[in-house]
Amino acid sequence: MWEKLGTEFDDFKANRLSTRHALNFALTAWHLSDWLWATDLKVRGTSQIPQLGKEFTGLENFQLHLREKCSDLSIISEICHASKHTRSEGTLVESTARLAIPYGSGAYGESTYGGGLLVVTSNGRERIYFDIVNTVMDYWKGIIDRLN
Repeated sequence: MWEKLGTEFDDFKANRLSTRHALNFALTAWHLSDWLWATDLKVRGTSQIPQLGKEFTGLENFQLHLREKCSDLSIISEICHASKHTRSEGTLVESTARLAIPYGSGAYGESTYGGGLLVVTSNGRERIYFDIVNTVMDYWKGIIDRLN
């Protein structure tokens, strides 16, 4: 599943306006927690402690820990669930948007040509989705490195 996340990351990085690649990354990034729990952490028990700093009592406890440690993974989780339920059931994401920037518009260096996807958080802050994706990818890499 980690390899699949890397592929989804590369696909989205190559096409930052693709909602398909954005959602595929979100789905894989969030559900990596399910797979990691079921195939590895569930059977480790107390041996989770050296790698992750604590022992988790179940999947929900593990996922809560992940969201507490990486707020951008919480955003990804909400986007993942909203893709299935057609609305966000969480409290972090207000909306998402596609920002298309035609060549020659705006001041030099002001924005990336082509635009990108935005996440508007519940406090009104606009976040570039690719920045969230990068943070989540780095976070998962750290966890996978510690477990290997």
